[in-house]
Amino acid sequence: MEDYQFLNWSLLLGSFGILILIGYLSSRVIKDSDAAGFLVAGRSLGPFVGAGTIVATGFSGWGFMGSPGVAYEFGSVEVLGNFFFAPAMVIAVLYFAHFLRKRAEELGSCTIPEYVSQVHGGGSRIERWVKGVAAAITIVLLLVFLTSQIKAVGLLGASWLGISLTESAILMIGVIILYTMLGGLAAVAWTDTLMVVGMCVGAVVMMVQIFTDVSLTDFIERLNAVDPELLNPTTAA
Repeated sequence: MEDYQFLNWSLLLGSFGILILIGYLSSRVIKDSDAAGFLVAGRSLGPFVGAGTIVATGFSGWGFMGSPGVAYEFGSVEVLGNFFFAPAMVIAVLYFAHFLRKRAEELGSCTIPEYVSQVHGGGSRIERWVKGVAAAITIVLLLVFLTSQIKAVGLLGASWLGISLTESAILMIGVIILYTMLGGLAAVAWTDTLMVVGMCVGAVVMMVQIFTDVSLTDFIERLNAVDPELLNPTTAA
C-alpha cells in the first residue's frame, strides 16, 4: 500500500511540475504586457487549444466524477445529460461566442463585465458601476460551478493520496492558482488542452480494459442476472 501511495504522490508532483512549467512558458510566449496578454492570451489561441479549454472546463469534474455518480444513483438515463450538454456548447461557441469575440475586439474588451460596461456606456462612473455589477453576477454564478469542481478534485485526490478532502482540495486548487497567476489564460488554455488529451486517452484505455476483461455479451448476461430492470426498465426512473 505504501508503494502505491509513493507512486501516486510521485505522479501527482510530476504532473504539478509540468503544469507549473506550462504556466511559466506561457508567460514567456505571450509577449503582450498589458491586460490582453494575461486575460485573453493576446488573442493568440487557435481552434484546437480553444476547443481543448472549453471541453476541459465543461467535462472534467462532471464527466469523470459527477456523471457516473448520478447514473449510479438515478439510472443510466442520466448519462444522456452529457450528450445534450455537447450540442449546447457547440451552439454557444458558434453563435454567441463568435459574435462576442468580434464585438469585443472592436471595443477592446478583455472580459465580459468590461464588454457589458462598454456596450451600455453612460460615462466612466456608470461604466464602473455596470462593470462591478456584471463582475459580481459572474462570480456568484461561477461559484456554483466551481464548488462542484473543487469537491470533485478534492474527492479524487483524497481517495488517491490518502489525505482528507479539505487537504486535497487546497492542494489541487493551490496549484491551479499558481500556474494561472504565472501565465494567465494562455496557461489555463494549454494546461486544459493537455488534460483533455489525457482524459481522452484515459477514457479509451478504460473502455478497452472493460471490454477485454468482460465481453459485451457476457456483460449484458451478468447485468440481466443481477436485475432484469437494469437492461429493460419498466419506467424511466
